[in-house]
Amino acid sequence: MLSSAQIGALTTDGIASFTTDQVAALSAAGVGALNSAQLGALSTTQLNAFTTTQLAALSATAVAGLDTDDIATISSTEISALNAKTLAGLSTATFAALTSTQLGGLTTAQTGSLVTAQVKVLSTGQIAGLTTAQVGSLTSTQIGALSTDGLASFTTDQVAALSATAVAALSSAQIGALSSTKLDAFSTKQLAALSTAAIAGLATEDMATISSTEISALSAKTLANIATANFAVLTSTQLGGLTTTQTGALGTAQIKALSTAQIDGLSTAQVGSLTSVQIGALTTDGIASFTTDQVAALSTAAIAALSSAQIGALTTTQIDAFSTGQLAALSSSAVAGLETGDMVTISSTEITALRSGALANLSTANFAALTSTQLGSLTTGQAAALSTAQIKVLSTAQIDGLSTAQIGALTSAQIGALSSDNVISLTTLQVSALSTAAVAALSTTQLDAMSSDQIGALTATQVAALGSAAIAALSSQDLLAFSTADIAAINAKAIAGLSTSDISNLTTAQQVAFTTTQIQAMNTDQTNAIVLAYQSI
Repeated sequence: MLSSAQIGALTTDGIASFTTDQVAALSAAGVGALNSAQLGALSTTQLNAFTTTQLAALSATAVAGLDTDDIATISSTEISALNAKTLAGLSTATFAALTSTQLGGLTTAQTGSLVTAQVKVLSTGQIAGLTTAQVGSLTSTQIGALSTDGLASFTTDQVAALSATAVAALSSAQIGALSSTKLDAFSTKQLAALSTAAIAGLATEDMATISSTEISALSAKTLANIATANFAVLTSTQLGGLTTTQTGALGTAQIKALSTAQIDGLSTAQVGSLTSVQIGALTTDGIASFTTDQVAALSTAAIAALSSAQIGALTTTQIDAFSTGQLAALSSSAVAGLETGDMVTISSTEITALRSGALANLSTANFAALTSTQLGSLTTGQAAALSTAQIKVLSTAQIDGLSTAQIGALTSAQIGALSSDNVISLTTLQVSALSTAAVAALSTTQLDAMSSDQIGALTATQVAALGSAAIAALSSQDLLAFSTADIAAINAKAIAGLSTSDISNLTTAQQVAFTTTQIQAMNTDQTNAIVLAYQSI
């Protein structure tokens, strides 16, 4: 029996002269020594004489010598006997000539070892002959090498047999080549394996094949890569299957595409997971379609992102669903979207929770609609932040509801914005609560409008803040309301505001209450009035 070394030394003519019996007599080692040229020199009749054992001994380099005619002589049983590496050595032309029956004889190990060049030349007929076990053994690299026509020829059973790893390798073009029926064959695990790039290959009609359970299995990134047109056709039931993580990862384009019916299907947990960016992307129609439960579920971060237009789209009932914490999160610009009718839904506790900047941004019409009870709940910080335009529209009833602490927090600019009617409506306690800066800001018109009782309510410290013009604006009757301490508190520079008749009309106790500093600040006429007053005592 010829050794492997002797077989390897034979010329192609020598090997070609073997009879079929001689070929069949070659040892496995001898067959293993054949090179591609020697194997190529054998006729199909000679090759047909090889036993299964001999074929299994062929090397990967030797099988490259087989041509398309030769391959037809090898049975499916003999094909299955080939070493996986040997099978991978077949040329693409020879591999393409294999029948579906021959390919059906491949083991899963052989199928999984096919090179990408061989996979690329698989015809739709050959693919149809692959068993589900063989399809399941295809690697991600092999699947990636399949043409779109090749993948499209898969049966639903073959699609269902693909491994999750293989599915993860599918491109968007390959996914796009699959029919809706075949996509429907994907299991939840397979769908979960789809890459973010592949999901973009789904057609609008494909979306109906994905159940809510399968939707929930998609990764957040994959789901976020679904085209807006496809996302827009998802049913409320499908969207209802989204996890809060998935909901929070949706792209703004997808959020914008949501219909009112889809929004209506979102759970409160899903709504609560929406980010500030997503909420900002909602249309006014979208936000207006929220139920009161959904509104109440919005996070404070989401609330902070609402625009004035979005707030304006909410009904009074929806606004009423906001919690104190949510109202506190409203931005200064957003509150401008509130309507007058909305104001009645906001409790005094909720008013207190509003940011000072947000409260100051309420329109004058809305601010004027607040009740004295609501205004009475303002913190001193909020009161001090009110705009002068808001102060101007305060009614006497609203003024009456302000506490002394709130009055004391008002700035000089705010006090200056009060109408004469509002100044008149201040109680004596409220007057006494005015800051010295606020008192100093009182105009002569405002002082002139004040009653003697109000003037008399000013403390000595407040009186000290009045300028000469303010003192001059006071009537003799007003001055009589001053206590002796008030008289003594008049700033020396403000003394010039007293007329001689004012001094003469003062009570004896008031006249003698002037300090040396004040008298020294008086002009000659004022001094003479004091002297005359003293002489009449």
